Amino acid sequence: MLGLLVETAEVGLYAAADWGATVVSFGLMLVGAVVSPYFARLHAQGDKQRLHALLNRATLAATALALPPFIAFVLWGEAIVTFAFGAAFAPASLPLAFLVAGQMGMALVGLAGPLLAMAGFERDIARRTPVAALANAALNLILIPPFGAAGAAVATMTTLVVWGLLLRQMVRTHLGIGWGR
Repeated sequence: MLGLLVETAEVGLYAAADWGATVVSFGLMLVGAVVSPYFARLHAQGDKQRLHALLNRATLAATALALPPFIAFVLWGEAIVTFAFGAAFAPASLPLAFLVAGQMGMALVGLAGPLLAMAGFERDIARRTPVAALANAALNLILIPPFGAAGAAVATMTTLVVWGLLLRQMVRTHLGIGWGR
């Protein structure tokens, strides 16, 4: 969508920024891959207390793994992007900050998506996914023309955080597992 609304250079800036966001998301993906089978087993056993404890520990682990690269990209994003891609990509540091904030937000709300999937609520997630995609597209249409790659990054960050919060609410509604202890 970015390529349709602004110059090609903005697409390159976004691609560089997205690389950093992917680095921040690795912790969430890693922890999700490890704990998903345990989510399924504990849900099948009906052990809500241990499932809740595992979700909390997994959220803490994902956040701990995401935090160092998040801090590095926020504090030294311009230097890192310049080192990795060259001086022409220095402006990617602003979209990078927004994208890594979105991934950090996902880590903070935890592994609600994998938990819901392992508990058999894939269809509930699938029914809500088009709404999130449309919201992201609408935000992109509004934010890209005036702000370019940074606008696209804000749209993505906002969509990620809201999506994560909605998934976490679904965990509370469907599984009776709230936040915290």
